[in-house]
Parts: sequence; structure tokens; C-alpha cells
Amino acid sequence: MRTMNTMTTLLAASGMFACMSVANADTTYSSSWEDTNSPALLGTYGNVADYGYDSANYHDGSNSVFMMEDPLQSTPQGYLAWIHDLEVGDEVTVGIWAMGMDTGGTNSRGRLWHHYSDSEDITAYAGGGNGGTDTSYIGEGGEWTYGETTFTFTGDEGESMVIEGRVYAYGDNNMVWYDEMTITVNNDAASVEMAGVPAPGALALLGLGGLVARRRRA
Repeated sequence: MRTMNTMTTLLAASGMFACMSVANADTTYSSSWEDTNSPALLGTYGNVADYGYDSANYHDGSNSVFMMEDPLQSTPQGYLAWIHDLEVGDEVTVGIWAMGMDTGGTNSRGRLWHHYSDSEDITAYAGGGNGGTDTSYIGEGGEWTYGETTFTFTGDEGESMVIEGRVYAYGDNNMVWYDEMTITVNNDAASVEMAGVPAPGALALLGLGGLVARRRRA
């Protein structure tokens, strides 16, 4: 009987850990701004004079998203993604390619950032904001460069997380391009809306509209 009880306990524990593993599955979403019928950005803040799809400058595929700052003041932002249903401690890893302008003088560049918002309105700023684990500039020198950073949801401020692509412009170098974004969330119950893909959100990868959801079990 003790053996049976022990085996029952082990099986129960095994099932519990399996459930925990599923709940903590990493899910990756992707946007390359190939669907020009979708919003190029989910919103903007600051002096974003123009933005949209660009079929002449891209890292891969056939399009990217550009942002132009005018006049030059503060740090304008384009909203690249909006993430809901996060739990305290959840990690959101964002990777993206960016390119600035280099026509002489100080070249423009981009950077990933985040803040929090109301869950019903992406423009309803609810505080927070930083560059996560890597605050490096990307796209310097007028060349495509890759950046990746991880944000942790604290739950201290807004209900939803907004992923920003920032523009750092100088003189005539007032544009930044972004392309090939991936977002990995270690909570597969979270929902992710991304610019450049059909609303109301990103589709899961590996077989659904060319967008992939890859799960790595803990």
C-alpha cells in the first residue's frame, strides 16, 4: 500500500509539474510589416510628423515601417505592440531590426522602450517606462542593426504594456526604420497586438497566416 501511495503521489506531482510547464510556456509572435492593410503603428506620441510602410528601405521581405520626427523636440515614439493579461513577474523579450539616417553630422537612431497603459486605450498613459535589460541604441551609422531587450511586468502601474520604437533625430537625419520584430512572452495566457499584422492581434506562428507561435516548455 505504501508503494501504491508513493507512486500515486509521484504521478500527482508529475501531473502538477506538467500543468505548471504548460502555463509557463514561452510564446513568440512576429511582425515584418508585410501586410500593408494592417496599421503600420498602433499609435504615436510626440512629434511624429509622418509614419507608414516603406517598400524602398527594409531589412528583409518587402516592407518596413518608418517614422519621421518634425520638428525636432523631445523623443517621439511609435507604438509597436500592446500586450494584455500579463501577471506580475512575466517577462517580455522584444527583438527588432532598425536603421537610422546618416547624411552627415550626428546620425539618427532608434531604441526599444516600454510603458504601461489602460487596457482599453493604448493612448491612456499609466506610468512606468524604461529600456529593459538593454538600453542600447540601434540603427546607428545608417545601417540595419539588431536590438533585443527584456521587460518585466511589475503590476505596479497600468494593466497593459506598450512596446515603443523611439526616434532619436539630429538635424536632417530625422527618420528611423524598424523591421522584423519578434516578441516572446513567458505566459501563453497573455494576448499580444502588434503593428503590421491583422487586428485584433498577432496570429500564432507555425501554420497560421505565416506568423509563428513557438513554445518552449519549461
